[in-house]
Amino acid sequence: MTTGTCKYCGNLKTVNAEEGTLQEMLNIIASEECDCEGARFARKRAADLETTSAYIDNLIDKDDLAQAIKGFIEPLQDYKAMSISVKIDDKTKFSMSIGQDGALSVQRVDTLKTQYDVE
Repeated sequence: MTTGTCKYCGNLKTVNAEEGTLQEMLNIIASEECDCEGARFARKRAADLETTSAYIDNLIDKDDLAQAIKGFIEPLQDYKAMSISVKIDDKTKFSMSIGQDGALSVQRVDTLKTQYDVE
């Protein structure tokens, strides 16, 4: 048992780590395990990022496009943008936005188009 320092609140925390673990790693472990507001917020943010990434993977079947869209998750979480919208093809649109409460919303809309030509 040894101690690390939480990067969010500065408190020392006893952590389980192998002998010889670098202090930097001990501090990371302490920050991940701390119960302060900053650490809880960081865990929620990381969980939201993981969940949203999984949603994107399920909604977008083109890997390169899914990766590009995932690049917008953190800017949305940081309120650098409030929403993005991507027209994938003539009938498929994807959008992602962040609400005032910080919740990310992911949506895919597939439109069925019917066209009749009369001569």
